[in-house]
Amino acid sequence: MYLRPAIVGLLVPAVLIPLIVVMAKRDPEFAEAGDCIHNNNPITAALPGVVDSNPDIDVVPCSDPKAEARVVGREDDTTDGENACRKYPTADGYFTSKHGSDKYTLCLQSLETPKQPKPTTIFGPVNP
Repeated sequence: MYLRPAIVGLLVPAVLIPLIVVMAKRDPEFAEAGDCIHNNNPITAALPGVVDSNPDIDVVPCSDPKAEARVVGREDDTTDGENACRKYPTADGYFTSKHGSDKYTLCLQSLETPKQPKPTTIFGPVNP
């Protein structure tokens, strides 16, 4: 009877830690080259050449049908996606984020087969 609070105290971290790890894997802040992303903003997700000034990005498995782009490079300490991604010839878009002094750019390659010449899908800066 007296051990129940102790057991509950041990179970809470055992449940919360894996939950935090799973949620962090979906956060674009932790994305690396080879990861895939999905923009939950349905308004601009299907419009090539559109700048999305308020993207809602999740990292998803590349086998997920919702995956829209693959991260081909990551550049920290910059939100100048246009210049940062020039070194990645397969990049046809980018996602930038700035939270306080932390900033980064993900250089993206669309997973969709282009119907026209190389599309320019750009996910714009996110400011809290």
